[in-house]
Amino acid sequence: MVSSTLSSIAAITLGGVLTVIGIVKEIRPMAIAGIVLAAMGVIVFIAAFIRAWRSLKQDEKQKGGPAR
Repeated sequence: MVSSTLSSIAAITLGGVLTVIGIVKEIRPMAIAGIVLAAMGVIVFIAAFIRAWRSLKQDEKQKGGPAR
């Protein structure tokens, strides 16, 4: 879980940097690649969050945690 979160944060950061460099130097493919990389990082981050949330809820059910 931690590695996917860290890799998604790195992808978002790198995507942002590529986008800024692509815009400043007017290299359109680099800017588009940066946007795509950042979007993929966001998707991976959301997926990791959902997996962690489900795992937490499953642990609460097995341990007899608070019922809702």
